[in-house]
Amino acid sequence: MDKTNLKPIAFGFLGAASFWAIAGAGPAFAQVQASLPAFVRIQTTTPGTAQTGHSHITGTAIAGQFRGDGSGVFGVNADLLDGLDGTAFASKVHVHGGSDIASGTVPDARLSTNVARRDLANTFNAGPTVFSSGFVGVQRSSQVSSAEIFGIGNSSTGFNGMYVRTAATGKPFYGYSHNGTISGYTYMDGATGEWRLHIGSNDAVSVNSEGNVAIIGSPSTSTALKISEIGDNPVGIDTTSYGGGVNARYGIKSRGSSSSGIQSYGLHAEADGTGVNRAIVGYVAGGSPSDYAFYGIGNLTTTGTKSFEIDHPLDPANKFLRHYCAEGSEPRNIYQGRATTDANGYAWVRLPDYYASINRDPEYNLTVIDSGDDFVLAKVSREVVGNRFQIRTSRPRVVVSWEVKAVRNDLWIQKHGIPVEIQKDVHERGKYVRPELYGFGPEASVISRQTDEKPSSQQSGKTPPR
Repeated sequence: MDKTNLKPIAFGFLGAASFWAIAGAGPAFAQVQASLPAFVRIQTTTPGTAQTGHSHITGTAIAGQFRGDGSGVFGVNADLLDGLDGTAFASKVHVHGGSDIASGTVPDARLSTNVARRDLANTFNAGPTVFSSGFVGVQRSSQVSSAEIFGIGNSSTGFNGMYVRTAATGKPFYGYSHNGTISGYTYMDGATGEWRLHIGSNDAVSVNSEGNVAIIGSPSTSTALKISEIGDNPVGIDTTSYGGGVNARYGIKSRGSSSSGIQSYGLHAEADGTGVNRAIVGYVAGGSPSDYAFYGIGNLTTTGTKSFEIDHPLDPANKFLRHYCAEGSEPRNIYQGRATTDANGYAWVRLPDYYASINRDPEYNLTVIDSGDDFVLAKVSREVVGNRFQIRTSRPRVVVSWEVKAVRNDLWIQKHGIPVEIQKDVHERGKYVRPELYGFGPEASVISRQTDEKPSSQQSGKTPPR
Protein backbone atom coordinates (compact mmCIF):
# COMPACT_ATOMS: atom_id res chain seq x y z
CA MET A 1 0.00 0.00 0.00
CA ASP A 2 1.23 3.44 -0.88
CA LYS A 3 1.14 5.31 2.41
CA THR A 4 2.07 8.60 0.84
CA ASN A 5 -1.48 9.12 -0.46
CA LEU A 6 -3.23 8.64 2.89
CA LYS A 7 -5.44 11.56 3.93
CA PRO A 8 -6.77 12.54 7.41
CA ILE A 9 -10.00 10.83 8.26
CA ALA A 10 -13.00 12.76 9.67
CA PHE A 11 -15.26 10.75 11.94
CA GLY A 12 -18.78 11.75 12.90
CA PHE A 13 -21.63 10.51 15.04
CA LEU A 14 -25.16 10.62 13.74
CA GLY A 15 -27.79 9.50 16.23
CA ALA A 16 -27.09 7.08 18.99
CA ALA A 17 -25.44 4.41 16.82
CA SER A 18 -24.49 5.97 13.51
CA PHE A 19 -20.89 6.55 12.54
CA TRP A 20 -19.43 7.76 9.29
CA ALA A 21 -16.04 8.93 8.14
CA ILE A 22 -14.78 10.91 5.23
CA ALA A 23 -11.45 10.04 3.74
CA GLY A 24 -9.38 12.32 1.65
CA ALA A 25 -9.60 11.83 -2.09
CA GLY A 26 -6.73 9.45 -2.54
CA PRO A 27 -7.08 6.62 -5.05
CA ALA A 28 -4.75 4.38 -3.09
CA PHE A 29 -6.72 4.64 0.10
CA ALA A 30 -8.24 1.35 1.21
CA GLN A 31 -11.99 1.23 1.19
CA VAL A 32 -14.10 -1.05 3.35
CA GLN A 33 -16.42 -3.22 1.34
CA ALA A 34 -20.02 -1.92 1.49
CA SER A 35 -21.50 -5.39 1.64
CA LEU A 36 -20.23 -6.05 5.13
CA PRO A 37 -23.24 -5.20 7.34
CA ALA A 38 -21.31 -5.25 10.60
CA PHE A 39 -19.07 -2.35 9.58
CA VAL A 40 -19.38 1.12 8.17
CA ARG A 41 -17.50 2.10 5.13
CA ILE A 42 -15.36 5.13 4.55
CA GLN A 43 -16.82 7.53 2.00
CA THR A 44 -15.00 10.11 -0.05
CA THR A 45 -17.77 12.69 -0.18
CA THR A 46 -19.13 15.06 2.46
CA PRO A 47 -21.36 14.47 4.30
CA GLY A 48 -21.73 11.05 2.70
CA THR A 49 -24.57 8.59 3.06
CA ALA A 50 -25.86 7.68 6.51
CA GLN A 51 -25.06 4.08 7.41
CA THR A 52 -26.14 1.80 10.20
CA GLY A 53 -23.37 0.20 12.18
CA HIS A 54 -20.99 0.53 15.08
CA SER A 55 -17.47 1.72 15.63
CA HIS A 56 -15.53 0.45 18.63
CA ILE A 57 -12.14 2.06 18.96
CA THR A 58 -9.89 1.37 21.97
CA GLY A 59 -7.22 3.82 20.89
CA THR A 60 -7.31 7.50 19.98
CA ALA A 61 -9.53 8.89 17.25
CA ILE A 62 -8.30 12.05 15.55
CA ALA A 63 -10.78 13.85 13.37
CA GLY A 64 -11.53 17.29 12.01
CA GLN A 65 -15.20 17.33 13.09
CA PHE A 66 -17.68 15.40 15.16
CA ARG A 67 -21.30 15.88 14.18
CA GLY A 68 -24.61 14.59 15.45
CA ASP A 69 -27.25 15.43 18.04
CA GLY A 70 -25.13 13.93 20.81
CA SER A 71 -27.93 11.75 22.20
CA GLY A 72 -26.68 8.64 23.85
CA VAL A 73 -23.20 10.05 24.43
CA PHE A 74 -22.12 9.33 27.98
CA GLY A 75 -19.03 8.81 30.09
CA VAL A 76 -17.31 11.74 28.41
CA ASN A 77 -14.39 13.39 30.21
CA ALA A 78 -14.79 17.03 29.28
CA ASP A 79 -11.13 17.78 30.05
CA LEU A 80 -10.12 15.46 27.18
CA LEU A 81 -12.05 17.64 24.72
CA ASP A 82 -9.32 20.32 24.91
CA GLY A 83 -7.77 21.27 21.65
CA LEU A 84 -11.03 21.63 19.73
CA ASP A 85 -12.37 25.14 19.30
CA GLY A 86 -16.04 26.09 19.59
CA THR A 87 -16.68 25.50 15.88
CA ALA A 88 -15.94 21.79 16.29
CA PHE A 89 -19.41 21.33 17.81
CA ALA A 90 -22.64 22.28 16.10
CA SER A 91 -24.36 23.86 19.12
CA LYS A 92 -27.73 23.94 17.44
CA VAL A 93 -27.93 20.18 17.42
CA HIS A 94 -25.62 19.27 20.31
CA VAL A 95 -27.87 18.68 23.32
CA HIS A 96 -27.15 16.74 26.46
CA GLY A 97 -28.01 16.92 30.15
CA GLY A 98 -25.50 17.75 32.84
CA SER A 99 -25.68 14.19 34.08
CA ASP A 100 -24.23 12.93 30.76
CA ILE A 101 -20.79 14.30 31.67
CA ALA A 102 -19.31 11.80 34.07
CA SER A 103 -16.07 13.65 34.89
CA GLY A 104 -13.99 16.72 34.10
CA THR A 105 -15.11 20.35 33.74
CA VAL A 106 -16.52 22.44 30.94
CA PRO A 107 -14.73 25.81 30.53
CA ASP A 108 -16.97 28.88 30.78
CA ALA A 109 -16.06 29.84 27.24
CA ARG A 110 -17.82 26.72 25.92
CA LEU A 111 -21.10 27.47 27.70
CA SER A 112 -24.12 28.77 25.83
CA THR A 113 -24.89 32.48 26.02
CA ASN A 114 -28.11 31.46 27.80
CA VAL A 115 -26.10 30.24 30.79
CA ALA A 116 -24.88 32.71 33.45
CA ARG A 117 -21.09 32.77 33.62
CA ARG A 118 -19.13 33.45 36.75
CA ASP A 119 -16.32 35.25 34.92
CA LEU A 120 -18.62 37.80 33.25
CA ALA A 121 -21.28 40.33 34.26
CA ASN A 122 -24.70 38.81 33.57
CA THR A 123 -28.06 40.37 32.78
CA PHE A 124 -31.26 38.46 33.51
CA ASN A 125 -34.11 39.53 31.25
CA ALA A 126 -36.66 36.85 32.10
CA GLY A 127 -39.46 36.99 34.65
CA PRO A 128 -39.05 37.06 38.45
CA THR A 129 -36.44 34.81 39.98
CA VAL A 130 -37.86 33.16 43.10
CA PHE A 131 -35.96 31.56 45.94
CA SER A 132 -38.71 29.57 47.61
CA SER A 133 -36.90 28.80 50.85
CA GLY A 134 -33.72 29.31 52.80
CA PHE A 135 -31.47 32.30 53.44
CA VAL A 136 -30.02 34.36 50.58
CA GLY A 137 -26.81 36.14 51.45
CA VAL A 138 -24.50 38.45 49.54
CA GLN A 139 -20.97 38.00 50.88
CA ARG A 140 -22.59 36.27 53.85
CA SER A 141 -23.40 32.65 54.53
CA SER A 142 -25.08 32.88 57.94
CA GLN A 143 -28.11 34.70 59.32
CA VAL A 144 -28.02 37.40 61.93
CA SER A 145 -31.24 35.93 63.34
CA SER A 146 -33.45 33.05 62.37
CA ALA A 147 -36.03 35.53 61.06
CA GLU A 148 -33.65 36.92 58.44
CA ILE A 149 -34.27 35.84 54.85
CA PHE A 150 -31.98 38.16 52.88
CA GLY A 151 -28.78 39.80 54.02
CA ILE A 152 -25.70 41.64 52.81
CA GLY A 153 -22.33 41.36 54.49
CA ASN A 154 -18.84 42.77 54.20
CA SER A 155 -15.77 42.34 56.37
CA SER A 156 -14.43 45.87 55.91
CA THR A 157 -14.82 48.56 58.58
CA GLY A 158 -16.16 51.26 56.24
CA PHE A 159 -19.60 51.72 54.70
CA ASN A 160 -21.23 48.47 53.56
CA GLY A 161 -24.65 48.07 51.99
CA MET A 162 -26.49 48.79 48.80
CA TYR A 163 -28.05 51.64 46.85
CA VAL A 164 -31.30 51.79 44.90
CA ARG A 165 -30.65 53.97 41.85
CA THR A 166 -33.28 55.89 39.88
CA ALA A 167 -33.39 58.89 37.60
CA ALA A 168 -32.59 62.34 38.98
CA THR A 169 -36.16 63.06 40.13
CA GLY A 170 -37.06 59.45 40.89
CA LYS A 171 -38.21 58.05 44.22
CA PRO A 172 -36.12 55.02 45.22
CA PHE A 173 -37.98 53.25 48.00
CA TYR A 174 -37.94 50.33 50.40
CA GLY A 175 -41.37 48.99 51.22
CA TYR A 176 -43.15 46.98 53.88
CA SER A 177 -46.17 44.76 53.40
CA HIS A 178 -48.41 42.67 55.63
CA ASN A 179 -50.49 39.87 54.14
CA GLY A 180 -49.97 41.19 50.60
CA THR A 181 -51.15 44.72 51.49
CA ILE A 182 -48.85 47.76 51.41
CA SER A 183 -48.20 48.84 54.99
CA GLY A 184 -45.66 51.59 54.43
CA TYR A 185 -42.40 52.46 52.74
CA THR A 186 -39.43 54.76 52.99
CA TYR A 187 -38.16 56.67 49.99
CA MET A 188 -35.98 59.52 48.81
CA ASP A 189 -37.82 62.26 46.96
CA GLY A 190 -35.50 63.07 44.07
CA ALA A 191 -37.26 66.36 43.36
CA THR A 192 -36.75 67.78 46.90
CA GLY A 193 -33.87 65.68 48.23
CA GLU A 194 -35.96 64.73 51.26
CA TRP A 195 -36.12 61.31 52.91
CA ARG A 196 -39.67 60.31 53.80
CA LEU A 197 -41.46 57.63 55.78
CA HIS A 198 -44.86 57.01 54.22
CA ILE A 199 -47.58 55.24 56.22
CA GLY A 200 -51.19 54.98 55.12
CA SER A 201 -51.94 58.01 52.96
CA ASN A 202 -49.46 60.41 54.57
CA ASP A 203 -45.76 61.13 54.53
CA ALA A 204 -45.61 60.64 58.29
CA VAL A 205 -41.98 61.74 58.74
CA SER A 206 -39.78 63.80 56.42
CA VAL A 207 -36.13 64.82 56.82
CA ASN A 208 -34.23 67.25 54.61
CA SER A 209 -30.50 67.53 53.95
CA GLU A 210 -30.06 69.97 56.85
CA GLY A 211 -31.37 67.41 59.31
CA ASN A 212 -34.66 69.26 59.83
CA VAL A 213 -37.52 66.91 60.65
CA ALA A 214 -41.23 67.24 59.93
CA ILE A 215 -43.94 64.98 61.29
CA ILE A 216 -46.73 65.21 58.70
CA GLY A 217 -45.70 67.58 55.94
CA SER A 218 -42.44 68.91 54.53
CA PRO A 219 -39.59 70.12 56.76
CA SER A 220 -38.85 73.82 56.90
CA THR A 221 -35.33 75.10 56.25
CA SER A 222 -35.66 77.19 59.44
CA THR A 223 -37.24 74.54 61.66
CA ALA A 224 -35.32 71.60 63.10
CA LEU A 225 -38.49 69.72 64.08
CA LYS A 226 -41.92 70.56 62.69
CA ILE A 227 -44.99 68.67 63.84
CA SER A 228 -48.39 69.09 62.20
CA GLU A 229 -51.44 67.40 63.65
CA ILE A 230 -54.24 67.27 61.08
CA GLY A 231 -56.44 64.54 62.49
CA ASP A 232 -59.02 64.53 65.23
CA ASN A 233 -56.42 64.25 67.97
CA PRO A 234 -55.85 67.66 69.57
CA VAL A 235 -52.23 67.08 70.61
CA GLY A 236 -49.35 67.74 68.24
CA ILE A 237 -46.68 66.57 70.67
CA ASP A 238 -47.08 64.85 74.03
CA THR A 239 -44.08 64.23 76.28
CA THR A 240 -43.80 62.79 79.76
CA SER A 241 -40.79 62.50 82.02
CA TYR A 242 -41.07 59.98 84.84
CA GLY A 243 -38.59 58.96 87.47
CA GLY A 244 -37.34 59.35 91.00
CA GLY A 245 -34.03 60.54 92.29
CA VAL A 246 -32.90 64.07 93.00
CA ASN A 247 -32.85 65.46 89.46
CA ALA A 248 -35.58 67.69 88.08
CA ARG A 249 -37.82 66.25 85.38
CA TYR A 250 -38.57 68.16 82.19
CA GLY A 251 -41.39 67.20 79.86
CA ILE A 252 -39.84 69.53 77.28
CA LYS A 253 -36.50 71.28 77.56
CA SER A 254 -35.58 73.68 74.80
CA ARG A 255 -32.86 76.23 74.20
CA GLY A 256 -32.30 78.87 71.58
CA SER A 257 -28.84 80.34 71.08
CA SER A 258 -27.66 82.72 68.37
CA SER A 259 -24.04 83.65 67.69
CA SER A 260 -24.90 86.39 65.18
CA GLY A 261 -26.57 88.82 67.57
CA ILE A 262 -30.14 88.24 66.43
CA GLN A 263 -33.00 87.06 68.61
CA SER A 264 -32.97 83.63 70.22
CA TYR A 265 -36.10 81.87 71.43
CA GLY A 266 -36.04 78.96 73.83
CA LEU A 267 -39.71 78.38 73.05
CA HIS A 268 -41.82 79.99 70.35
CA ALA A 269 -45.55 79.33 70.50
CA GLU A 270 -48.34 80.69 68.31
CA ALA A 271 -52.07 80.17 68.31
CA ASP A 272 -54.12 81.39 65.34
CA GLY A 273 -57.24 79.28 65.19
CA THR A 274 -60.77 80.46 64.56
CA GLY A 275 -61.82 80.03 68.21
CA VAL A 276 -60.24 81.07 71.51
CA ASN A 277 -56.46 81.13 71.12
CA ARG A 278 -53.93 80.54 73.89
CA ALA A 279 -50.33 80.24 72.71
CA ILE A 280 -49.11 78.73 75.99
CA VAL A 281 -51.23 77.07 78.65
CA GLY A 282 -49.76 75.92 81.94
CA TYR A 283 -51.53 73.69 84.42
CA VAL A 284 -50.60 72.24 87.79
CA ALA A 285 -52.78 69.70 89.51
CA GLY A 286 -51.96 70.78 93.05
CA GLY A 287 -52.66 74.00 94.92
CA SER A 288 -49.47 74.13 96.96
CA PRO A 289 -47.78 77.53 97.39
CA SER A 290 -44.76 76.04 95.60
CA ASP A 291 -46.78 74.97 92.53
CA TYR A 292 -46.62 77.22 89.47
CA ALA A 293 -48.39 76.99 86.13
CA PHE A 294 -45.72 79.31 84.79
CA TYR A 295 -42.33 79.95 86.38
CA GLY A 296 -39.82 82.30 84.84
CA ILE A 297 -36.25 83.21 85.74
CA GLY A 298 -35.76 86.63 84.21
CA ASN A 299 -37.99 89.48 83.08
CA LEU A 300 -41.59 89.00 82.07
CA THR A 301 -42.91 91.17 79.26
CA THR A 302 -46.18 91.30 77.40
CA THR A 303 -47.52 93.72 74.84
CA GLY A 304 -51.02 93.25 76.20
CA THR A 305 -52.39 93.67 79.67
CA LYS A 306 -51.48 91.58 82.69
CA SER A 307 -54.43 90.19 84.55
CA PHE A 308 -55.86 87.32 86.51
CA GLU A 309 -58.92 85.48 85.24
CA ILE A 310 -61.26 83.24 87.24
CA ASP A 311 -64.73 81.83 86.89
CA HIS A 312 -67.17 84.63 87.60
CA PRO A 313 -68.32 84.13 91.19
CA LEU A 314 -71.91 85.10 90.35
CA ASP A 315 -72.17 83.10 87.11
CA PRO A 316 -69.27 80.62 87.05
CA ALA A 317 -70.81 78.39 84.37
CA ASN A 318 -71.10 81.15 81.76
CA LYS A 319 -68.65 83.95 82.56
CA PHE A 320 -65.08 84.80 83.50
CA LEU A 321 -64.02 87.57 85.85
CA ARG A 322 -60.80 89.42 85.00
CA HIS A 323 -58.82 91.96 87.03
CA TYR A 324 -55.78 93.84 85.76
CA CYS A 325 -52.39 94.71 87.15
CA ALA A 326 -51.36 98.31 87.79
CA GLU A 327 -48.61 99.55 85.45
CA GLY A 328 -45.85 102.03 86.19
CA SER A 329 -42.41 103.17 85.13
CA GLU A 330 -40.92 101.53 88.22
CA PRO A 331 -41.47 98.14 89.81
CA ARG A 332 -42.96 98.67 93.25
CA ASN A 333 -43.67 96.52 96.26
CA ILE A 334 -46.83 97.36 98.18
CA TYR A 335 -47.43 96.85 101.91
CA GLN A 336 -50.77 97.61 103.56
CA GLY A 337 -52.45 97.38 106.94
CA ARG A 338 -54.19 99.13 109.84
CA ALA A 339 -52.83 100.63 113.03
CA THR A 340 -54.46 102.21 116.11
CA THR A 341 -52.72 105.07 117.81
CA ASP A 342 -52.18 105.03 121.58
CA ALA A 343 -53.35 107.47 124.25
CA ASN A 344 -50.82 109.99 123.02
CA GLY A 345 -51.84 109.57 119.38
CA TYR A 346 -48.76 107.50 118.27
CA ALA A 347 -48.46 104.10 116.59
CA TRP A 348 -45.47 102.15 115.33
CA VAL A 349 -46.03 100.10 112.15
CA ARG A 350 -43.66 97.17 111.68
CA LEU A 351 -42.84 96.04 108.17
CA PRO A 352 -41.44 92.60 107.20
CA ASP A 353 -37.91 91.89 108.37
CA TYR A 354 -36.70 91.70 104.75
CA TYR A 355 -38.17 95.08 103.80
CA ALA A 356 -34.95 97.09 103.85
CA SER A 357 -33.03 94.49 101.82
CA ILE A 358 -35.34 94.67 98.78
CA ASN A 359 -36.86 98.16 98.85
CA ARG A 360 -35.98 101.82 98.57
CA ASP A 361 -37.74 105.20 98.25
CA PRO A 362 -41.03 104.40 100.02
CA GLU A 363 -44.22 106.40 99.49
CA TYR A 364 -46.87 106.55 102.26
CA ASN A 365 -50.65 106.76 102.18
CA LEU A 366 -52.69 107.20 105.41
CA THR A 367 -56.45 107.14 105.74
CA VAL A 368 -58.22 107.83 109.06
CA ILE A 369 -61.13 105.53 109.83
CA ASP A 370 -63.42 107.40 112.23
CA SER A 371 -67.17 107.93 112.55
CA GLY A 372 -66.97 111.06 114.75
CA ASP A 373 -68.08 114.51 113.74
CA ASP A 374 -64.71 116.12 114.26
CA PHE A 375 -61.94 116.05 111.69
CA VAL A 376 -58.92 113.91 112.61
CA LEU A 377 -55.49 114.45 111.08
CA ALA A 378 -52.89 111.73 110.50
CA LYS A 379 -49.28 111.89 109.40
CA VAL A 380 -46.10 109.84 109.15
CA SER A 381 -44.09 111.19 112.04
CA ARG A 382 -41.02 109.01 111.38
CA GLU A 383 -40.03 107.31 108.13
CA VAL A 384 -38.94 103.73 107.81
CA VAL A 385 -35.90 102.91 109.92
CA GLY A 386 -35.11 99.42 111.03
CA ASN A 387 -38.09 98.11 109.06
CA ARG A 388 -40.65 100.25 110.92
CA PHE A 389 -42.22 103.70 110.68
CA GLN A 390 -44.36 105.84 113.03
CA ILE A 391 -47.84 107.33 112.60
CA ARG A 392 -49.27 110.23 114.62
CA THR A 393 -52.91 111.34 114.81
CA SER A 394 -54.44 114.58 116.12
CA ARG A 395 -56.67 112.57 118.47
CA PRO A 396 -55.71 109.46 120.46
CA ARG A 397 -56.87 105.97 119.78
CA VAL A 398 -57.67 106.46 116.13
CA VAL A 399 -57.70 103.69 113.55
CA VAL A 400 -55.52 104.46 110.53
CA SER A 401 -55.36 102.52 107.28
CA TRP A 402 -51.81 102.72 105.92
CA GLU A 403 -50.07 101.80 102.69
CA VAL A 404 -46.36 101.82 101.76
CA LYS A 405 -45.27 101.63 98.11
CA ALA A 406 -41.54 101.17 97.75
CA VAL A 407 -39.34 100.81 94.68
CA ARG A 408 -38.08 97.26 94.31
CA ASN A 409 -34.35 97.14 95.00
CA ASP A 410 -33.28 93.51 95.31
CA LEU A 411 -30.04 92.14 93.85
CA TRP A 412 -31.62 91.49 90.42
CA ILE A 413 -32.69 95.13 90.10
CA GLN A 414 -29.35 96.36 91.41
CA LYS A 415 -27.55 94.33 88.72
CA HIS A 416 -29.85 94.89 85.73
CA GLY A 417 -31.48 98.23 86.55
CA ILE A 418 -34.98 99.39 85.61
CA PRO A 419 -34.86 100.37 81.92
CA VAL A 420 -37.93 102.22 80.67
CA GLU A 421 -37.10 103.63 77.23
CA ILE A 422 -35.01 101.14 75.29
CA GLN A 423 -33.36 101.46 71.88
CA LYS A 424 -34.32 98.71 69.49
CA ASP A 425 -31.58 96.29 68.48
CA VAL A 426 -30.14 96.79 65.01
CA HIS A 427 -32.04 93.71 63.79
CA GLU A 428 -35.30 95.09 65.24
CA ARG A 429 -35.20 98.59 63.83
CA GLY A 430 -37.85 99.27 61.24
CA LYS A 431 -39.96 96.48 62.72
CA TYR A 432 -42.81 96.52 65.20
CA VAL A 433 -44.12 94.56 68.16
CA ARG A 434 -47.61 94.59 66.61
CA PRO A 435 -47.06 95.67 63.00
CA GLU A 436 -50.75 95.39 62.13
CA LEU A 437 -51.40 98.43 64.37
CA TYR A 438 -49.18 100.47 62.05
CA GLY A 439 -50.54 99.09 58.80
CA PHE A 440 -47.83 96.49 58.15
CA GLY A 441 -47.94 92.75 57.67
CA PRO A 442 -46.32 90.00 59.79
CA GLU A 443 -43.05 90.34 57.87
CA ALA A 444 -42.52 93.65 59.75
CA SER A 445 -42.76 91.98 63.18
CA VAL A 446 -39.80 92.07 65.56
CA ILE A 447 -40.78 88.50 66.44
CA SER A 448 -39.71 85.93 63.86
CA ARG A 449 -43.05 84.31 63.26
CA GLN A 450 -43.77 80.94 61.73
CA THR A 451 -45.08 81.59 58.23
CA ASP A 452 -45.31 78.02 56.90
CA GLU A 453 -48.63 77.10 55.40
CA LYS A 454 -50.93 75.19 57.66
CA PRO A 455 -51.23 71.50 56.80
CA SER A 456 -54.36 70.71 54.87
CA SER A 457 -56.90 68.38 56.45
CA GLN A 458 -57.00 66.63 53.10
CA GLN A 459 -53.62 65.20 52.21
CA SER A 460 -52.51 64.93 48.63
CA GLY A 461 -52.55 61.16 49.03
CA LYS A 462 -49.33 60.05 47.34
CA THR A 463 -49.88 56.72 45.64
CA PRO A 464 -47.86 53.92 47.26
CA PRO A 465 -45.33 52.39 44.90
CA ARG A 466 -46.55 49.25 43.16
